[in-house]
Parts: sequence; C-alpha cells; structure tokens
Amino acid sequence: MYLRYLTVFILFLSTLIHASDVDKESRMRGMIWGALVADAAALGAHWYYDQADLKERFPGGIYGFEQPAADHYHKTKSSGQFTMYGDALKLLLEVCVCESGYSPKDYGAAFIRTMTPGNYAGYIDHATRETFEIYQQHLKSDPDLPFDFQQGSDDNQMAGATSLMPITLLYLDDPAFYERVANFVRIRQNNSEAIAYCQIQAGILKGLLAGNSAEGAIAGALEEAPLSGMMHEAISARVRDAKRELGKEDFILSTFELGYSCPLRGSF
Repeated sequence: MYLRYLTVFILFLSTLIHASDVDKESRMRGMIWGALVADAAALGAHWYYDQADLKERFPGGIYGFEQPAADHYHKTKSSGQFTMYGDALKLLLEVCVCESGYSPKDYGAAFIRTMTPGNYAGYIDHATRETFEIYQQHLKSDPDLPFDFQQGSDDNQMAGATSLMPITLLYLDDPAFYERVANFVRIRQNNSEAIAYCQIQAGILKGLLAGNSAEGAIAGALEEAPLSGMMHEAISARVRDAKRELGKEDFILSTFELGYSCPLRGSF
C-alpha cells in the first residue's frame, strides 16, 4: 500500500516537473514528506490483502485517507493520522533534532519508551513486539549490562524500510553508509534478509537524491551494497520480476504476481 501511494505521487509529480529542474534539497524534503503523506494516506486501507475483501470494503476504490473501520487494525486512529510506521519515522526525526544527531542507542531507547506495548496506543507490529520482548529479557538476565539496541527481532517485514529516509540523509556521504543502514535496521530487525533489502532500498534513495534515474539508482545500489551472493541474486531477481510486470496494464494482477503482503520479498 505504501508503494502504491508513493508511486502514484511520484508519477503525478513527474508530469509537472523534469528531474533536472529539481535541486537536491527539494528531493530531500520530498523524500521525507512523501513517506509521511504515504503513511497517513494508507491508514484506512492498510493490511487488507484479500482483493475480494478490498472491493467489498471500498466499492468506489481507494483514494487515500480513508477512515479506519471499527474492526480494522488501526481502529483507534482517525483519518489523517499515522500508522505506527509513520509514528516511528516521526519519532526518529524528533530524536535527531533533540539529540542534534543520531545514534542507535538514542533512537532505540526512545523507540522502546514510545512505541512498545503499554506505551503506544495504536496497533503494534510483530517486529516491535518481539524487539520489546528481547529488551525485557535483557533487563531480567543482565540488568547491569547496557543494552546496545542491536538485537532486534528476527523479522523480515517492513519495519525498518519505512523509516530509512532520515538515515539515508544523515549518512549520504559517509564511506560506511551501508553499515550505518544495517545498524539502524538491527534496532528492530536483527535479520539478514531485512538488512539486505533495506540496504538496497537506502541505496536506491541515495541514487535518486543524486538525480539518477530509477533504473540507474537501482543498478547503483545493487553494485555498491555489501550483499552476500545469495541475497544479491535474490534481490536482482525481484528487480527483474518488477521490470517484467512494467508492461502490463493490470495493476491488480501484477501486484498479485509480485506479492502484496509484508515480507520484504514481496513488499520490496
């Protein structure tokens, strides 16, 4: 759903302006605002996967900013608010401002304080619940040992990917860019597949910020990111799959073919 709204937004902008006419600062702002707007727009239709169910719930189509239904995951939210992913991104921006920078420990501690069971009023995903359980277990077994916030869940879904934008900006010119991304992802997802996909996604954002075409940004990320041979081939295959679907007119069928659930193999 995030990808759908962000893609439509980008296509709309592309009809108004040429990439060469947009300066880098505008791209940076657009990346952050695009992520936040996409999250809020997706709130009411988030996590509906069954196509028949979608048609029944939204017979006129999905236009964005729908009010969550009474039986929806986000039933405590109102149209225009963020899902937990938007709230986590907003929290990251706040931490960066308040701390005049970023560290995994600062953000990890703020995330546990703000976004975990007992603290956060909205729906909480699997990655966050498991990360909180790992943190709680650490407090019980090693209360005198500082937690490094690099022991997140064994989860391969969308948690880290939805907050990559500020990290991409902060470390844009850092020689250790991809390791910085990995350290960020490990806060919530200590999972090799999640780290690899997020490194590629951050690399693509980096290329787009530099003014490269989408195809050039993807190729550059696949060349630069320190992936294992197996993950490089797996992600390259997904890129080939997406290119194969580009010529088709049936968006619903293409989404079905590529995958529309949360694991990154599909949602990427």
